[in-house]
Amino acid sequence: MEQWCFQDGASWRPYDAKSQKAIASCLRSGRKSCLIGQYKLDLNHNTQTNTQTGFVRAIAMKPVADVAEE
Repeated sequence: MEQWCFQDGASWRPYDAKSQKAIASCLRSGRKSCLIGQYKLDLNHNTQTNTQTGFVRAIAMKPVADVAEE
């Protein structure tokens, strides 16, 4: 099983269930970007941008076993 994650330093952290559903909905509708809270996700370039600070992180679909758990 895979899930959408964002890079946090050397670790990958999973998005919460609500965000996972929002990303899946964006992809199903053919959109290549979506806004989740203060983050704009670019699904073409696999990036997440904080719309308040401009900080950019990598995002990726990762196997559950490869994801850090909090």
